[in-house]
Amino acid sequence: MLPLLCKISMLALGALHLLAPFVSPDLSYAAFGATIAVLGLSLPLMGKGFKKITIVFLLSGVALLLVCRQPLPVWMKALASMTNLIAILIVMQLFAIPIKLGNYQQVVQHWLGRSFKSEKSLFLFTMAVTHILASILSFGVIPVMVSLYGDTLKGRLTHYERFLSVALSRGFGLVVLWAPGAINVMLVIQATGVKWSGLFLPSMIFSMIGLATAYAVESRLYLADAVGPGAGRERSVPASPTGPPAARRPR
Repeated sequence: MLPLLCKISMLALGALHLLAPFVSPDLSYAAFGATIAVLGLSLPLMGKGFKKITIVFLLSGVALLLVCRQPLPVWMKALASMTNLIAILIVMQLFAIPIKLGNYQQVVQHWLGRSFKSEKSLFLFTMAVTHILASILSFGVIPVMVSLYGDTLKGRLTHYERFLSVALSRGFGLVVLWAPGAINVMLVIQATGVKWSGLFLPSMIFSMIGLATAYAVESRLYLADAVGPGAGRERSVPASPTGPPAARRPR
């Protein structure tokens, strides 16, 4: 019940952010209430590490506001300052809906089965496609790639969860070095005045080095030369030089 209520409150918060530019009434109080609901409902669902960090930052912010004796509008603005990211992540999930309705994952599954016969080539292709699409879709590339590749890899790999998570994280994480829509790239351009064309070539070179390094490490340690339910490398345990231990006699 608690996860469902948390999802409903997040949807409400995202809807308020989407409606705010188009309606005349001030929705800040409603967004403040939805933010409190999201925080209160999601805190019990967090892991121990994330919960501790969240509580530390929350108490630190409350202490600063109390010491500075800030009014209620400042409290509301402080609590809801980063909630627009929640709205962005919710909207990005909508990219997966047309893929599900159109059954595009079946076409992708058939094409991948014919085109890629090894885990190494499939990993490289998945990482490269994620990298390219992330420069356009940003956060939206994650639900799109999961919808396209999830069912396909589930039937072909026993370790598909690790395979997909590593490929997506490498492809998505390195695009922030050069993508014009990346926040860090925009901040660098605004702060230094340099043009994006001046950053593109060296940033792209570093990005390619990162992708090549990720592929080399994964292909050497985890990826197999064939794709199948039994594919994937496992660390072998060296045999004892004296042979298998003798069975004990029952007393």
